[in-house]
Amino acid sequence: MKKLFLTIAAFCFIISLKAQDDNLRDIMKGRGEYVFAFNFDDVADLNDISRIVSIDKVDNGVVTAYANEAEYEKFLTLNIEHQLVMPEHLLKDFKMFDGGRAEYEWDAYPTYSAYEDMMYQFAEDHPDKCSIIELGTLSSGHKILVARLNDGTTDGEPKFLYSSTMHGDECTGFVMMLRLIDYLLTTDDAQVNDLINNLDIFICPNANPDGTYRWTDDNVNTATRDNASGIDLNRNYPDSRVGEHPDGNEYAAETQLFLQLASDYQFVMAANYHGGSEVLNYPWDNYYQVHADNVWWKYVCHEYADLTHLVDPNYMTDYDNGIVNGFQWYMITGSRQDYMNYYAACREVTIECSTVKIPDESQLPSYWNKNKESMLTYMGEALKGIHGVVTDSLTGEPLEVEVFVEDHDKVYSKIYSNLPLGDFHRVINGGNWTLKFSAEGYKDKYVEVAIEDGGRVDIDVAMVPSGSSIDENEDDFVKVYPNPTEEVLNITVNTSESIRWSISDVSGRVLMTGEVDGCSEISGVDVSSLNSGIYILEIKSDTFSVSRKIAVR
Repeated sequence: MKKLFLTIAAFCFIISLKAQDDNLRDIMKGRGEYVFAFNFDDVADLNDISRIVSIDKVDNGVVTAYANEAEYEKFLTLNIEHQLVMPEHLLKDFKMFDGGRAEYEWDAYPTYSAYEDMMYQFAEDHPDKCSIIELGTLSSGHKILVARLNDGTTDGEPKFLYSSTMHGDECTGFVMMLRLIDYLLTTDDAQVNDLINNLDIFICPNANPDGTYRWTDDNVNTATRDNASGIDLNRNYPDSRVGEHPDGNEYAAETQLFLQLASDYQFVMAANYHGGSEVLNYPWDNYYQVHADNVWWKYVCHEYADLTHLVDPNYMTDYDNGIVNGFQWYMITGSRQDYMNYYAACREVTIECSTVKIPDESQLPSYWNKNKESMLTYMGEALKGIHGVVTDSLTGEPLEVEVFVEDHDKVYSKIYSNLPLGDFHRVINGGNWTLKFSAEGYKDKYVEVAIEDGGRVDIDVAMVPSGSSIDENEDDFVKVYPNPTEEVLNITVNTSESIRWSISDVSGRVLMTGEVDGCSEISGVDVSSLNSGIYILEIKSDTFSVSRKIAVR
């Protein structure tokens, strides 16, 4: 690891901060980051300003914003009266943890080396449940690390992503994510076991280590919002309304790594932790129109906030009792939340978890206590909704298909089934829904589903090839009954073609055969001569072949 040492210039810079240097502009110029506040009267005007600088917070008509040198110079041309603001953490000397994880008591911030050691130690201590993905190493030597937690079986399971601190000076979530990893790996209760056994969980505690450890690896008091290149990573993603490079910058290395992560894994749900407020910010950030799943978003966001109120009734109570639509709060473009929801078929929310971006280390355990149950419950929402497997009706092979909820979904909210198992996972609010399954070379399939809020429905979907005579909307075009059976077997097939049938044992040895010309029903097949056990019934025509397991008692 290439360690960032505190230069003599940076040391003198810190001394000037602690001496309360009156020349804030010189201080901020030295940091390469300006923090300032101004009043605003018109949201439309604020939308224009947000395309120039990074709006951090809007509170009672007061806007707090960040800008690099070029952005600040452009802001000055607007002639808006403003005041430079000294970030509180620049004047503090935080308690830092720099030793082994066993000694960590969760009331300190880790040094960079301690953070990296902790992540690898998680995997070393729990190799059956945890591995570490190195998304990449930045030019500074800092690594973007992701802990992957599961029971060793990941195919067919919903993939879930937690991440934090893409703004390097928002560190409450950083420590909460480390503690969540530790809790999931060391706690043996039913809720945690259910998550580990049924989800494929990805957790990135720090998505911008160059910002958090901007001037030194040994403290967070010089942290910056932007990365080392002065880029606000939460304005740096492709945007559905503005297009590529909405902030005018090339995609930062950190952005590219997360774009690749989203491409490699089809996440069902995600959350990204920030600081500066206490609220869940749900899509969209860039547009007034509500998300297709707006009802569901309000449901899960209120669920999160309401659980925190059981611990602290005064926490997460602003706006709509702890939740807010991103655009209605203030508009931004290029956010990761909007990217994940629009382009990556994922449901991601932004969670602002502390009004103070880097709170006193003694407060870190209280933030964990407030958010723990909410974090676990939000993860569990990925196991609710409509789940199933899509296969080829003739071969039984899993398929990758589009899943679209009729009279509900938009182009951005449809999802897809995943290979190698053909599984799909559609989180959704309660209602009576019609799901349309479609893929090139197959007939569209429509399935009616009724589900309650917070409920779950599992379905299997068989897709019929386009050239087949089978009715694609027949719930089960081959019915075998009774099954299990003791003496006779009846078979109905939704076709007028001539068919051939056979019954084989599990080793493939054919035991019985028959043919039927132009008839869709075979009645009274005598299987009484077969021993008790499992057999394979195969039905063929000139256009299809279907297999079913049968049990003989």
